[in-house]
Amino acid sequence: MPFYRMEGRSFPDLLLYFGGLSPRPDRLVLQLSCAARIARFLLPTQRTDNDGTIELTGLPGLRLESVGKRSLVLRHLPTGACFELRDTSHQLGRWDLVLLDEPFDRQLLKNAPLLTPTETNLAHY
Repeated sequence: MPFYRMEGRSFPDLLLYFGGLSPRPDRLVLQLSCAARIARFLLPTQRTDNDGTIELTGLPGLRLESVGKRSLVLRHLPTGACFELRDTSHQLGRWDLVLLDEPFDRQLLKNAPLLTPTETNLAHY
């Protein structure tokens, strides 16, 4: 998959942080350690290289909808699916929340209300 290029952890590694699953009428709740770190990994980021090539990592169309004391609500724009990443500790870690605002060398698409052209091109995945 062209958006599966983030350095470090891979999608299968996320199971190491999984603690439980609770289906709700309006969302799927995932119990996780390090919920904010996982959200940072799943949320799409994009970087434009010097030659104009746009590289996307994360899940295309996923957006951060809200942040609570110990959970983050994510929505997938194309499908409208909603899920909550609930941290197993009593509150989200401050450093982990900083990771959601830290741009590094990529633009985090957490607040973009529409799909970017690059995400639209990857919709078939």
